[in-house]
Amino acid sequence: MAIVRWRPNHEVTTLQDEMNRLLESFFGRSSLAEPETAGVMWGPKVDIHETEDGFVVEAELPGLTKEDIRLSVHESTLTVEGEKRLEREEKKGKNWHRQERTYGKFQRVFTLPRAVDPERISATFRDGVLVIELPKSEAARPKEIPISIK
Repeated sequence: MAIVRWRPNHEVTTLQDEMNRLLESFFGRSSLAEPETAGVMWGPKVDIHETEDGFVVEAELPGLTKEDIRLSVHESTLTVEGEKRLEREEKKGKNWHRQERTYGKFQRVFTLPRAVDPERISATFRDGVLVIELPKSEAARPKEIPISIK
């Protein structure tokens, strides 16, 4: 009988891989997004939350300027794209030992909910964080109905 070492982290990792495959097979990738992601090396991390008035997308883009980012809306798709350039000076006597930061083109594509009014989308960029506000249309906002007494 062979002795097999138990690795508890291996089972969790395997479960996570299976869940990722399941979710990817269920949700799939948008056919609109696939051709536009060719050559894309990375994507910024985002937080998305809903408020009473709309949705807010916050994307981490450290080291970039407003000019490095392009934001567009086409039909029901919001696209955030740009490029983070590596500006490395080659100096004599300077040897790189590690480079962990990501550089290159990036793109994130989001399908907008029907409730969003694309004409009123706005964005601000401050301290490396892009904040995109996606207001809900008036028809999508909840309305209180007054009750009359007869």
